[in-house]
Amino acid sequence: MSGCYWLRKLTVRGFLIGCLIWSGVALGQSDDKAQAQGGEDRATEIATDTKPDFEVGLPPPITGLIERIATALEAIEAKDEPADKTEREKADLKAQGDMAKWSFWMMLASFLAAALTGVGVALIWWTLGETRRAANYTEGMLNEAKLTTLAAQATVEETRKNAERQLRAYVMVESANIKKLKIGEIPEVSVTLKNFGQTPAYDVRVWGVPGFQDFPLKGGLPTERPDETDDIVAAPLAPTVPQTIPLIFKRTMNEETIRALKAGSHAIFVVGQARYIDAFKVERETDFCLFIGGPIGIANGFANYEIGNRAT
Repeated sequence: MSGCYWLRKLTVRGFLIGCLIWSGVALGQSDDKAQAQGGEDRATEIATDTKPDFEVGLPPPITGLIERIATALEAIEAKDEPADKTEREKADLKAQGDMAKWSFWMMLASFLAAALTGVGVALIWWTLGETRRAANYTEGMLNEAKLTTLAAQATVEETRKNAERQLRAYVMVESANIKKLKIGEIPEVSVTLKNFGQTPAYDVRVWGVPGFQDFPLKGGLPTERPDETDDIVAAPLAPTVPQTIPLIFKRTMNEETIRALKAGSHAIFVVGQARYIDAFKVERETDFCLFIGGPIGIANGFANYEIGNRAT
């Protein structure tokens, strides 16, 4: 209901309450006047009235006024109530329309949110795919890097080995010599070693055994130093510096020996080994097997035999 309606209603009801109060005061004044006129007339009236009257009536003018006010209030209520009901219905309809509009926009927002979620999921899936491809590419790059690193390491190792091969010491037999090959003499055999490398050879140790054998050899060569042969310790051997090692030949030459050497059926062999440590702290070995006689005779010096020559 509107504010004007309630204001009018409160005003009218306040007026009615005022009239009631005023009528109560008027009745009290009339009773006081009746009591003042004399007790005898009132007693007579009461005695003659056989039916008690407990109703207290309002003055006719007041009663008529109250009835007119009540009629006016009913008319006002009958007039304002439909208008107020219409306003409520309009408000309800407007609220329902607003709710429908908001429902539409909320549904549209939900669709948009779902669409954005789908786009986000698609982007995440695409990102995962790109990440997977990047990971695969990175893995391939890592494999390539590993292969490149291995190749570089192999290159460095090969370079190191090449440098080591070029710079290390190489102790080899440069020459061998024999003297005193006449009947009744004991031949003197010597072997000259030389460092053909570019760095010194350290802790050089040599052993050698000369002997008179069939040619070609029918037995094997000694691969280790014989017990009765002592190592000959040489000083550190500098590059290009030769070192002559004398060997002991335990056989006296006779006519038969000279004849066999000249015929080529026999030869004097020198079998030995040189051990040393190079500048790279690596222990090296050189085995040698030389001969004189046989098919080359005794006039052209020693030559390398077909086996027994090895170097590390």
